Amino acid sequence: AARGYVLTGDPSHKALFNGYSESAYNVQLELQAFDGFQDVEEAVNRAITWRTYIQEQVFTAYDAGDTALATERLTSTDAEVAQIQELYDVAALAKAAQIETEGQARLDKMNSTKWQLMVISYLITFVALYMARIISLMFANPIKGLMKRTENIAKGELNHKPMRISSKDEIGRLLIATNKMGDQLKALIQNIQRGSTNVSESSELLKVSAHEVTIGTQQAAVTIEHIAQGTEQQASAALKLRSAMTAFTVHVDEAN
Repeated sequence: AARGYVLTGDPSHKALFNGYSESAYNVQLELQAFDGFQDVEEAVNRAITWRTYIQEQVFTAYDAGDTALATERLTSTDAEVAQIQELYDVAALAKAAQIETEGQARLDKMNSTKWQLMVISYLITFVALYMARIISLMFANPIKGLMKRTENIAKGELNHKPMRISSKDEIGRLLIATNKMGDQLKALIQNIQRGSTNVSESSELLKVSAHEVTIGTQQAAVTIEHIAQGTEQQASAALKLRSAMTAFTVHVDEAN
């Protein structure tokens, strides 16, 4: 834009240069707020000096009508412009390399963090599965013991020791109730066995008593039979006596 203004005198080139200068100044202010500004600080300062030189030395000379001086001064800055451009390119390449290095470092850190998270995740999963296994055994073992005990009770095996109570939750209360049920069934069966023994003994006593009653009945029957025979003999004797008395009475009457 500066060269176009000096060669043609078109004010739009000067306005365009001033617009570029203002935009570049704003960009430089923004660059100062970022880390790593020192890498491009020399190029920025030299660019500011160059723009100031163009405005104060080149444009001023041209506006004063000295086109040759303006052209000479503008041409003398070509090497400076190339060096400034080179400084920007070097700074850009260095910044790109720095960004790539930092990006790789961050990527490596992310990968390391990823592996750490995976290891932690596996450890958490293993611990969770192990705790779930322990908790399941804590519930499964008492339930298995309870099932075994109820099967034994159903088979009539009541001489086992009471189950050990290790918790106070619902399973613990169920184990307590099962132990009580086993004890009560055992006591009930023992009472039934004792009652059966008593009934057996009473049955033997009744059997002996019935035998004795049978013998007594038989003896009474024999006695009654003897009494009946004696009564019959006495009745026969009474009849004979009566006949004799009747005959005696007849003889007495005849004798009178």
